[in-house]
Amino acid sequence: AARKNNYQIFAPTHDAFDIAGLSQREVIDCLRRERPGFVVLPAALTDVDWCENPGNRKIVWETNIKGAVTLAMGCFELGIPFGYISSDYVLSGDHYPHREGEEISPVNSVYAQSKAEAEKELIALGGEIHIIRIQRPFSDDLTIKRSDMIRDALRVNREGKPFYGITDQMITPIYTTDVAKAILNIMRSQMYGIWHVSSSKPVSPYEFVKMAFEELEGEGVAINWDLFREGKFRDFKDRWKAPRPRHTAFDVSK
Repeated sequence: AARKNNYQIFAPTHDAFDIAGLSQREVIDCLRRERPGFVVLPAALTDVDWCENPGNRKIVWETNIKGAVTLAMGCFELGIPFGYISSDYVLSGDHYPHREGEEISPVNSVYAQSKAEAEKELIALGGEIHIIRIQRPFSDDLTIKRSDMIRDALRVNREGKPFYGITDQMITPIYTTDVAKAILNIMRSQMYGIWHVSSSKPVSPYEFVKMAFEELEGEGVAINWDLFREGKFRDFKDRWKAPRPRHTAFDVSK
């Protein structure tokens, strides 16, 4: 989306720009060198179960909170708008749809609490900031190596194992290209604050994967429907190391 709008993209690798270990001076030097029109931070440690391991909490905090705040402070010092990619995990999950103005109430997991704390500290800085919450991004390009609900379900299906789609949970997944377009539009605006970016129609994970499988099958991808089954949210709670919010569907009427 950015390239189609003639933006030049500076996207440093983790090795070149590890936000967990950078000082504010290093951030400012980089920003002065690259002179960006705005900065978006999608980088974070997002494997919620990995984050839950006691030995990982420190690096999660340094990356998801300290790194975000350090980068934001550098942007604010130089007058550069900053976009922070946040998560549906900062919300309680006890109802839907969730609106931007709701008080954050993360579930008791390291990842959720780190994203919620980052939001609080970034807002307290008082600069030109967009907090952009996204959820369940997915792509239909199966050649890209990444994990999302569709790819995970397809991988399990191909392995000959049952995949259980939850029927009593409501989510609003969004296509990655639409995420990119929305982020670009938000960053070009001067409407700072919290934004929800997702599809507009809540669906259950079961419904979502079923629709994706039907489309993939129509394109010639083999699907073993006998292995695609219904599941309940409560059936998974004991299997997950980290708690998950149940209903995370967004209200995107803003």
